[in-house]
Amino acid sequence: MSSSGFAADESLVWGQGAADRVAEAGGPGIEPGAGHEVVFDAWSKWESERIGRGEGDSALGSKIKAFEDDNLYWLPNYCEFCANSDTTGDEPWWKWNDQWPVHDANWIRRRDFHKFMQFMFYDQWRQVVDYAHAAGVAIIGDTALYVALNTADVWKYTKYFQVEPRSNGEAPYLRAVSGAPPDQCWGHPLYNWGELEADNFQWWMERIKTTLKFVDATRLDHFIGFHKYWAVNSATNNPMDGCWLPGPGMRFFEALKKTLGSSLPCLPEDLGEVDNDTKALLKIFGLPSMRVFQYGFDPSSCGLSEHLPSNCGWNTTYFSGSHDSNTLLGWLLTCSNEEKANIAQFLGLQKLPEDKDGLICLSWQIIAAILHGPAFLTLVQVQDVLGLCTCSRINDPYHPSDGWKTTCKCDKDSGAEIDRRNWEWHLDLPSLTDEVAKRLNCIRTWSGRW
Repeated sequence: MSSSGFAADESLVWGQGAADRVAEAGGPGIEPGAGHEVVFDAWSKWESERIGRGEGDSALGSKIKAFEDDNLYWLPNYCEFCANSDTTGDEPWWKWNDQWPVHDANWIRRRDFHKFMQFMFYDQWRQVVDYAHAAGVAIIGDTALYVALNTADVWKYTKYFQVEPRSNGEAPYLRAVSGAPPDQCWGHPLYNWGELEADNFQWWMERIKTTLKFVDATRLDHFIGFHKYWAVNSATNNPMDGCWLPGPGMRFFEALKKTLGSSLPCLPEDLGEVDNDTKALLKIFGLPSMRVFQYGFDPSSCGLSEHLPSNCGWNTTYFSGSHDSNTLLGWLLTCSNEEKANIAQFLGLQKLPEDKDGLICLSWQIIAAILHGPAFLTLVQVQDVLGLCTCSRINDPYHPSDGWKTTCKCDKDSGAEIDRRNWEWHLDLPSLTDEVAKRLNCIRTWSGRW
């Protein structure tokens, strides 16, 4: 789990790219394949020697300082948090003694290493964004509603969270934690919205502004939590042992408009128990709703579901599936007979095909139906374009984090039992062939999308 609501995952930094960046700045050549720590040590030693000779910062050093100055709200806190964690054997923040860890040379090195890594991520990611923009491609990010307990944010801004620190290295007391009825207990600390509002929601405003430095728009996870949030009793961690409590609602988004301007580059995820007040919040601020094709075929809906592409309005972000749902092929292979009958009727078929190849063709029909729908923005998972099954889904919130077994039904190993873990699937680039691109582009052209 991330140690910050602001920082990037440092494992995503390309080590060779960082080494090349140092060399381009006039620094030492670094052996190919060197790890992040080796790259940092080589750069740090060279930069210190430059300064010692009175030559001042290198161009790269100046850029790192400029990056720090542009992110003063969160970067120093994050780097100190990581240095403390590194020098205490990854102990959580509530076990740190106020007089320790000592800010010695090793601590300073660890702090500066994490600053270097955050800059390198930003520097490399900007190249990705610039390349995408040059090709006419926008990038959508994701802003999770909650952060974990052992993060730089809760450590530095404890008053913004419903946590009660305790002495003697005991974990803070959380009377209630995050979740959603009827079956989700996530376990994050809840926000102290009163304290956040007293500071004009600065922590949240800075967080969203930081995200938008990396992307063109961001999805707001669990949007309902800004209107009301489910507080789970931490004594039981039973998702049903909880209650709804009021969030900041309109006041939060009024502050966001003052920060970002009248047009909010935000895509709310308004799934779940969305009431009329939450819908009104979306409407007042002109925010789109989110709809998912796989949710539109409940046996009781009889074609009336708001998740059908024909039933949603223009101000909608429409998904073939979400990161928490199955792939289209996996869903078609496992949905109920009643759902299959509804899908067939929606697509004008007598019944759905039963073989894998037929269902993959059906997936393309579904993709075409989605892109021809009225939603201003449609998103199709790459797994659906490639005809991949359950073994390629991103996340299954109902399976344990340490993994589970599933049966592959989408390739030459069809029928094989595969070990799967949440968030480990990654794209095999060669599978994105010219044939796939042409097929998708054909649908895009005929649907009038760009």
